[in-house]
Amino acid sequence: MAIFVVAIIIAIMGYVMLYVPYKNQKPKCLKCHLPKKLNEYKLCENCTPTNEQLEKINQKLAFNFMEQYGENLQEYENVLVEAAENTTNIKNLSIQQQIKIHQKVISAWNKLKNFCYAHGNGDGIIYFTDKWEHCHNSKYSDFCFIDNYETKLEELEELYESDTSAEVVLQKLTVEELKNMLRENGLPLSGKKLDLINRILENISEDQILNES
Repeated sequence: MAIFVVAIIIAIMGYVMLYVPYKNQKPKCLKCHLPKKLNEYKLCENCTPTNEQLEKINQKLAFNFMEQYGENLQEYENVLVEAAENTTNIKNLSIQQQIKIHQKVISAWNKLKNFCYAHGNGDGIIYFTDKWEHCHNSKYSDFCFIDNYETKLEELEELYESDTSAEVVLQKLTVEELKNMLRENGLPLSGKKLDLINRILENISEDQILNES
């Protein structure tokens, strides 16, 4: 019985000496090792987080944003990916058609970006930046998804502006200007703009079109 009582006393003393001080101790900063109030990086306000710590917390915030808005993100991202895929094998299309296809990519990109920036209290910005503005693959360690499409669009627009072919010249004219050309050549005025252009191309020579436009 006496041995049992002694064992209980020793256990109580051990609890008081070891657990109670540990329980009341403030958590220590990972960098300066001082017991202070810590932020989300487990650092005190006087210590700056390392790049590794920043990366980990950003990954967590981005994941939380994806978990919360996953359905919306999937919808926006599917539209963007589909628009990007449509830019392949389009060399046989007119310059104007190629421009419109690339414009759809830019539009889808901006809609996704605007959604991410408007939701998540900053988490969406981290998510968008990490996934779409700082991409990586087997060839490049860091690139922006939209850069190539914006560059290609600029090239197409410059090419379109400098193109003097009859079809492109007609595309730049207004519907009223096209109708005037048709009227002067005794041709019907009905139809949409594309119909008017095709009618002119079928009935008026390229030289005459360029001279009259």
